[in-house]
Amino acid sequence: MHDEFLTALKTRREYCRSLVELARHQDELIRGNEYPDLLQVLSQKQRVIELMHEVSQPFGNVAGYWRRIREGLQPSLRTACEDAINAAEALLAEALAIERTSTDLLIERRNAAQRELRDLSDFAAYSRTNERGGHALNSFG
Repeated sequence: MHDEFLTALKTRREYCRSLVELARHQDELIRGNEYPDLLQVLSQKQRVIELMHEVSQPFGNVAGYWRRIREGLQPSLRTACEDAINAAEALLAEALAIERTSTDLLIERRNAAQRELRDLSDFAAYSRTNERGGHALNSFG
């Protein structure tokens, strides 16, 4: 069962590597304003996350399982598990950093769009007010 756990950890590490690559691709799409393709990348990321959960299911809470078994493992197996866990955590941190950057860019663009819409709305209201005033002057002038 412990060898299966190591295999699951290595598989999770590879899924984390995939998440980093997908996060990079997502960031490229966002920076290039290629939003139609973004849905496909988001769907792929969701599938990878689902696969990570599936590979972990036999062990329940992976962190809890690791805490329960690590002291009883042979040193080489324990080291291999620790390496896989550390690599996965580093990859997840990288993916999250990329996600944060992408999210910040999307928020920045959303805020800019909201400002533009507000400016357009203000301009439209100003134009309607002046238009009415202008008609009133023309009808009295």
